[in-house]
Amino acid sequence: NILCGFRHRVFYDLARERVDMLPALQKSLSDALIEVSEKWLKTDRVLTLPGLEREFFCTLLLSQLGLPPLLRVHVLAILVCLYAQIGFFAKARPFAEYLENFLPDDGGISIELVPTLNQVTIIELFLSLGRSHAAERLARALNQNLLLDIADHGETAERLHELSIAQQSAGDVLRALDRTQEALELYRAALATYERNLKDFGKNEARLFDLSVSQERVAEILFEDKPQDALALYRTSLATRENILIEFGETAHRLSGVAISQENVGSTLFKLGQPQEALQLYRTALATHECILHEFGETISRLCNVSRSQDHVADALFALGQPQEALQLYRTALATHERILRQFGEAESRLCKVSASQFRVGDVLFSLKQWQEALALYRAALTIYERILLEF
Repeated sequence: NILCGFRHRVFYDLARERVDMLPALQKSLSDALIEVSEKWLKTDRVLTLPGLEREFFCTLLLSQLGLPPLLRVHVLAILVCLYAQIGFFAKARPFAEYLENFLPDDGGISIELVPTLNQVTIIELFLSLGRSHAAERLARALNQNLLLDIADHGETAERLHELSIAQQSAGDVLRALDRTQEALELYRAALATYERNLKDFGKNEARLFDLSVSQERVAEILFEDKPQDALALYRTSLATRENILIEFGETAHRLSGVAISQENVGSTLFKLGQPQEALQLYRTALATHECILHEFGETISRLCNVSRSQDHVADALFALGQPQEALQLYRTALATHERILRQFGEAESRLCKVSASQFRVGDVLFSLKQWQEALALYRAALTIYERILLEF
């Protein structure tokens, strides 16, 4: 009994000693985890982890009380980008809001800590969450950091490419805030950067494509008040897309790019009161979109391209006094939108397209004095809009 009691006291003392050591042990493990993590983050090893492991790594780090503020920003940025890139916006939201609270006073994040493309993803997410102030702060700081980086280390193709993306992203933010003139200035700055990159570092497909997209961004702003200027840029962009097709061969992506550019030129001509010229381009674009659908298979984006193109052709036909032909195409486009909804599930944008398509069909029926059919479609469209307001 004496021996047994002695053993119990020894084990009790040993256990007590281990329990007393737990806080220090926990702290040392936390410090070791942070130290290793800083090395991993500097070498981008974290980005090579599979998605679930990266998520676990980031959430484990964020639970450490001694995590330095800059490291916390870096980890939050990785986690937000991970969720945004795989479409888990509900999961991304709380971490994006958390990240906003830890942004430095100037709103910037070091491009050495968080690469440009990841920062652009965060800016887009802030915008989609209605965090426009945070999006603007981060976009302006990113542009400033990239300009400083170029000033310190000189121009390279990669640095110019990242700067043009950041300028375009900042333009998107200002455009979303209805500051159109400021957005136009940034879009033009991005276009000038793309042109300089192409001139100084040579031509390749990616640079030509980026240039054409940038030309279209500027044209989009000019479209309302200066359609002639927009038309010139859209035609230049179309020529660039056609050159890509000739030089690098046909793919679904390249063909689609040409067709979309043709639609842009057509829409500008339509706005300028030239529906016949617009119709020719719309029909060519529609034929291309249908060819892509049949040769390369169905996807949501390809089906949407076809239905949008059908609407454009129908718009021109209606303007040219051919309502029956327009009605047939509008109905075909509506059937495509409804099929997308059934096949790929409901989403706000898909419901909006169905509703808008119903209104178009209703408008033609109204012009043909088929009042009851038009009224039924208007009511159906209104019901969808009411659903969108309630559910989204």
